[in-house]
Amino acid sequence: MPRAAALAPLLGLSLLAPIVYADEPDTTLPEAPSPSEPPSPSPEAITKAWKAFVELGDAARARGQVEEALKAYRRAYDLHPDPELAARVGLFLLEVDRPLSAATLLMEALEGGAGKDAKEKEKIMRGILTVRSRICLLHVRGNVYDATVTIDGRSATNELGSTFRSFERPGRLVIVGQSKEHGESREVVDCPAGGQVYAHLRWKLPEPAPQATAEPAPPPAPCTPVAPPSVGAPLAVTKAKADHALGIYVERYTKQENPYGYDEPPAKRADAEKAGMRGFVGLGPVVVFGAATWAPAVGASITGGLRLHEHVSLELEGLHGLRGMSRDNRSPP
Repeated sequence: MPRAAALAPLLGLSLLAPIVYADEPDTTLPEAPSPSEPPSPSPEAITKAWKAFVELGDAARARGQVEEALKAYRRAYDLHPDPELAARVGLFLLEVDRPLSAATLLMEALEGGAGKDAKEKEKIMRGILTVRSRICLLHVRGNVYDATVTIDGRSATNELGSTFRSFERPGRLVIVGQSKEHGESREVVDCPAGGQVYAHLRWKLPEPAPQATAEPAPPPAPCTPVAPPSVGAPLAVTKAKADHALGIYVERYTKQENPYGYDEPPAKRADAEKAGMRGFVGLGPVVVFGAATWAPAVGASITGGLRLHEHVSLELEGLHGLRGMSRDNRSPP
């Protein structure tokens, strides 16, 4: 109690500092702020103010001042949305029988990772289940982000725009969305106790501009017929014209004047001459010198041959009656 009273002046100064200049006109440019403007609070100052509001809430709670405690807790939670603080305040709201606010804070605490151990997490979960059967979970889905939403006349807009979820009392709910550019969208739903329901806010958005239709390509120009190439003169005639144009004279002979005009190619040997087998037999005298003495020897020679192929032949030769001729055995004249 004395500590909270001592911190009250400090909190009043820290909160009034930005409010003193709230109604004064801003005559400075954003790029060059005026030196007279109060500086933004440092993280240390925010932490100190957060602790002071929590202590004020705890002191008011101890005295039984529920509204004062909730105001102090709310100021602390706005400075720093701590999941552990959300769990403490949510369980406190269960004690004072405020199920909607209690379920909202307990769900935020559970999603933010509150609970140092499994026992504390289970306590938070049981707190949600305790009030779940008495409330309804409303899902709002909108197709415009910049709209403001009210539920039964109560503002429900948050940083998510027209898409969010909220715990509501059971019964008939009127959800209204307002958009500066697209107007109003309204949805009425029946929210059952212990259940959930979806409310769809649909603004009529302008139709997208039609895409420009591409002009059809012009038809291709007709093809110009191409005349077929003319057949040139024979090479001999062309060369003759070229020679004549260049003044070149080439002597050419007719068949009668050409001395080689009547030469015929040699006749080819008939195929019949190439094939077949031939043979021959020869008979005649033979004179051999130096066989026995200095005198020659005289006899008869018989020769025979057989041609098997154009390049292969066999020949046999025999001698008969060789007789030497000397002075001693020559016959007298």
